[in-house]
Amino acid sequence: MRNLVSALAASLLLCAAPTHAQSFVPAPNLSFGGDFTLTSPSGATVTLQTFHGANLVLAFCATPELARLATALQLADPSGKKLRAVLVTQAAPPKLPPRISSLSGAPAQVQAAASEYGATDPSTAATLFYLIGPDGKFIALIPATLSPEQMAGQLSALSR
Repeated sequence: MRNLVSALAASLLLCAAPTHAQSFVPAPNLSFGGDFTLTSPSGATVTLQTFHGANLVLAFCATPELARLATALQLADPSGKKLRAVLVTQAAPPKLPPRISSLSGAPAQVQAAASEYGATDPSTAATLFYLIGPDGKFIALIPATLSPEQMAGQLSALSR
């Protein structure tokens, strides 16, 4: 519950800022993050360590905002070498936008991954993306309601 309240408070702060350069609010006091074990569409076992060296954007809900995230990824990192994005889901999602892949698992595995990031409430999970650094540490919450340009600004500014 503490993580959910903290996430909501942080997302309200992020959404209230007037420009993408000012819309980033670091959240060092939030204890988000942790390893997960899920499965790629090809059947490979994937953990957080699999993404070591790249910034990772986690999404826990298949929403129309994923299309905005895909555009933001293209704007912030045209080469696709610095930023990766993953939708964590129990079932294979319908067609995903470019630059966003999926990871799935048994309900307990998906629930465990969502719990690590305070994304167990579907209404909250649908409104936030979680930026993880190349070292596997949580960096920031990115509101899904931002425009692609605002998201790209945050992703560029925050990516390591």
